[in-house]
Amino acid sequence: MKKFILIHALLGIVLYLGGCGQTENTNEQLEILNPNNRGEAVNEERRAKLGYVRYTKEDLAVQDDNNEINFDREQLADMITRTILQSGNFNEAASLVTDKEVIIAFEKRDNLDANLAAEIAGKTARSLLPSFYKIYTTDEPNHMDVIHSLHREQMNNKDDLQVIERVIEEIKADHAEQDWR
Repeated sequence: MKKFILIHALLGIVLYLGGCGQTENTNEQLEILNPNNRGEAVNEERRAKLGYVRYTKEDLAVQDDNNEINFDREQLADMITRTILQSGNFNEAASLVTDKEVIIAFEKRDNLDANLAAEIAGKTARSLLPSFYKIYTTDEPNHMDVIHSLHREQMNNKDDLQVIERVIEEIKADHAEQDWR
């Protein structure tokens, strides 16, 4: 009888410790997936690998019929903003990405011409985005605050879309339309 109780007690301890270890591992895995940890190098080996995919027409026919291309707008905005700041010509930058437009608000360095700053920001975004996107740039601090206030909103909110369109109209009125191709 004592053997039976001892075996069950040891088994219970082993299962308990194994479960706690799994919980820590699960928390660690969830932390890796946290989008707020973008600045940290999570897995350098994976980051160093090349991206490669190869399909045949038959492979695609087997997959679902959804041929729609989806972009992670937050990831695009992050990439655009980081790249603009890495040019060394800007003190601050913010990007708002919708389905068809990108609004880039920035604070340029004092020694940089405003038109040149707009061109640098626009060409940077153009190099990172599909060609169907319309890009609007502004150095108006008010616009940076407005797009910041919209960053958590969704594309299906009509009020937010109207605010975005109003900002675009203001930018168009302040700046001559430019095409950075």
